Amino acid sequence: MINAQSIAGFQDNALPADSFWVASDTLFGIGGFQSSGLFFASHWNDSFGGYWEDGFALSSKTDSVSSGFTNQYSSRAGGGFQSDKYAVSYGRSVIRRASGQVFQPLALRITNTTYAANSMRDGDSFSKKFGGATGNDPDYFRLILRAYAQGNLLPDSVVFYLADYRFSDNAQDYIVKNWRNLDLTTLGSSVDSIVSRLESSDNGSFGMNTPAYFAIDEVTWQETTASINDVVTASFSVYPNPCEDILQLSASEQAVSYVITDVSGREQGRGSFQKFHHPSLYTGNLVAGHYLLQVRDLSGKLFNIKFIKQ
Repeated sequence: MINAQSIAGFQDNALPADSFWVASDTLFGIGGFQSSGLFFASHWNDSFGGYWEDGFALSSKTDSVSSGFTNQYSSRAGGGFQSDKYAVSYGRSVIRRASGQVFQPLALRITNTTYAANSMRDGDSFSKKFGGATGNDPDYFRLILRAYAQGNLLPDSVVFYLADYRFSDNAQDYIVKNWRNLDLTTLGSSVDSIVSRLESSDNGSFGMNTPAYFAIDEVTWQETTASINDVVTASFSVYPNPCEDILQLSASEQAVSYVITDVSGREQGRGSFQKFHHPSLYTGNLVAGHYLLQVRDLSGKLFNIKFIKQ
């Protein structure tokens, strides 16, 4: 069954003008924010005083001019798509349903950040000027979106060039500066999550030199339904089972978040796991009975594990 369209435009998040928010959850290492039923994940690393490791930030920044890392949260368009809020992605990012269920992605608005756009236009201490000294270098900066369905990576992808200098006529070379519409329907009609990857012609010893940022707005999607039997059964286990106050997960180092439901499907708890630690859950607040634990890993795969609370 397919329901009406929803648009995650980030206006349902309170954010002061010309500011930003990025996860800094020092307990779990993962956070994020929701908009119109979608969840935009963000990872925080506590090392070296704490820093944004990857994922999404919520922004209302408007600086479309200033170059450099200190302006990493601004869109080159100078704001959102006909709005004051939007999301900025850094590194690898994941979009999924806030409920953990499947959905059909339809489209989104996309543009460069000011930091990335100006770096490609002018070059800086880390990145080259696109086109090089002559303007003839065939440089590019592109986004690749892939989707997972029932825990499996789907074969189709969506590719969008945030900058393209590969034309024989240099007058056709471009860096995206305004909001563009990106069709996502080829990703599938019932997906677990959307995962991003950025590629550039400018690379060095430590990977891509081009700043790994882009901005999005108005993510349009449709709700779909799937049986709980369509979700992957976990290859790892929980112990002790039955449990009392603590439930431990084994062989699941990539687990990042979870939802607990009872036999009637009512949610009894949700949260995130400590990154780089052996995952465990506090179950002392649950009444005795049978439960379903749904665990999501870093790639967006969803696993089901049944357990009993004594």
